[in-house]
Amino acid sequence: NRILSRDLEAALEIAEDILHTNPENIPALQICIEDKLRQKEWAETLELSSKLLEKETSNVLALKSKSIAQTNLGMKGSLETWSGYLETSEVLGKERFDIARHFYNFGEYEGCISILEAEEIGEFENEKVLQLTARSYYSIGKWEECYKKCDELLEISPHNLTGLRLKMRAVKRMEDREKTIFSSKALLESRENDSEAIRNLIRSSAMLSDWDAVEDISQIAIENEDLRREGMRWYARSLSRQGKDSLRVWTEFIEENGEDLEGYLEIAKIHYNNFDNDVAEDFFTAAKELDPENPRAIRGLASSKLRLTKITEAVVLLEKLCELEPD
Repeated sequence: NRILSRDLEAALEIAEDILHTNPENIPALQICIEDKLRQKEWAETLELSSKLLEKETSNVLALKSKSIAQTNLGMKGSLETWSGYLETSEVLGKERFDIARHFYNFGEYEGCISILEAEEIGEFENEKVLQLTARSYYSIGKWEECYKKCDELLEISPHNLTGLRLKMRAVKRMEDREKTIFSSKALLESRENDSEAIRNLIRSSAMLSDWDAVEDISQIAIENEDLRREGMRWYARSLSRQGKDSLRVWTEFIEENGEDLEGYLEIAKIHYNNFDNDVAEDFFTAAKELDPENPRAIRGLASSKLRLTKITEAVVLLEKLCELEPD
């Protein structure tokens, strides 16, 4: 009666009194669980929900409340509870999508896919659903399925960066397999604006520091005559940022395109780190000649000369560096 009259505070007080004398009273447990949920008291929600599930294993409120509490407490066991909730109740649209995201965030990608591809997801924000499904397929190495989901995604949202990025990366992965029927060349020819799309994908991936993605996409760009120079630079950068051997790529880049400040600095750094001090000195010198006040070139050249015991020359460079960077 208190609940019906919206006197929730009084109802809660009565429910708590009941639980003191009868800890297994189901209606009282349900009222207290709902209150703990509202208060975001997750440990108490978990305790009461678990107690209720001991009495009623399919209680929908208890399953949902326990799942929410476990999720907020960062417990992987929440996935099993969410699965029980999905089996017990017809969960639709946004709520179903949010549960799928929990599975994705815990690395349970196949479970995420199963939830998203069920009919119950309905027409809820198709773009979000396809995007998460594609990411899940990519995460478990199902390149062709990822590619197909990206195609569906790009049909309804042609400029979706996640869809474009994953499609490019899936193509790259599939090219490593004997039976693949796709190729980066076919992808480049399939869309009028793919050159610009590739350029945007590389830059957006770099902004996210997703250098693995930059590595994949830039290799596709290299195959495009209009993007080859830019693609080579990004490919070399991606290898450098990941700590991979980029010397060959930077060397080829300079051979093809001529003098380049960034290329000289990167090659110099590689030789410096390998204690090839004479070669490092040469490349830092070449960089400084292109940009006489470049702090990175001056600092690297000074360091190389110190290693080579060219103290007087190093001091002059360090004095110049102090003028450029007084702080």
